[in-house]
Amino acid sequence: DGKPRKWCGGACPHDEGCVTCTLPENPEMARLNRRHRAEGGTDETLAHKGIIKVSGPVNYEMVARVRTLLDIAVTARPNRKELVILIDSSGGKVPAGLEVFDLIRNAPVPMRIGKVRSQALSMGLIILQACDRRVASRTARLLLHHTRFKEVQLPELRDPTRVQWMLLLCEGDEKRMQEILMQRTGRSLAEINEHCDRDASISSQEALAFGLIDAIED
Repeated sequence: DGKPRKWCGGACPHDEGCVTCTLPENPEMARLNRRHRAEGGTDETLAHKGIIKVSGPVNYEMVARVRTLLDIAVTARPNRKELVILIDSSGGKVPAGLEVFDLIRNAPVPMRIGKVRSQALSMGLIILQACDRRVASRTARLLLHHTRFKEVQLPELRDPTRVQWMLLLCEGDEKRMQEILMQRTGRSLAEINEHCDRDASISSQEALAFGLIDAIED
C-alpha cells in the first residue's frame, strides 16, 4: 500500500511512520503478531485459508460445525495440500469426539497439522490424534482419562439393563480410543491404561515424551 511497514508486518497509518516503526526489530514479537493476524477472523474466513477451529465443548454442535468448515476449506481450494487444525477444548461427549476425529482424519488433504495453544483435554486430545503432525505450545494443558458417563442418575443405576447398556457403550468407545492411542503413540495397551488411570493433566513435555504430540512450539 506504499505506507511504511512496522516490523510486526502491519501497515502504519501515519505517512512518517510511528514510534513502533522506529523501535529495533523484535523477531519473536513479529512472529507472534503475524500468527495472531493469520489466525484471526471468523471461523468461515479461517476455513477459506485452510485453518479449522475446533474449540469449545465436544458435542454434536461441534460435529456439525467442523463438517461445515471442512467443506468450506476443501471447496475453496480443491487441491489444498494441508489443513491446520486449531484445537482448544476441555473435552465432552465421546461419540461426538470420535465423529470429529473421523471427519478430520478423512479430510481429502495430504497433511493435517494439529495445534494446541491452550488446552486439549479428554476428547480434545483424542481429536488431536487425527492430525498427521501434532504440535502444542509450551504452556498447553493436555489430559487423558478413561471413558465415563456424566450426570448418571440413581434410577438408571438401579436398572440392570440400563447399566449393562452403558457398560457396553463405554467399553466400545474405550476400545476405539485405545486403538487410536496405541497407533499414534506406539505405546502398549497397558501403558495407555496406566496413563489414563492417572486422570491428571500433563505438560507438553510429558505429552511429547509419551508420543501424544510430535513437537512443542512457542
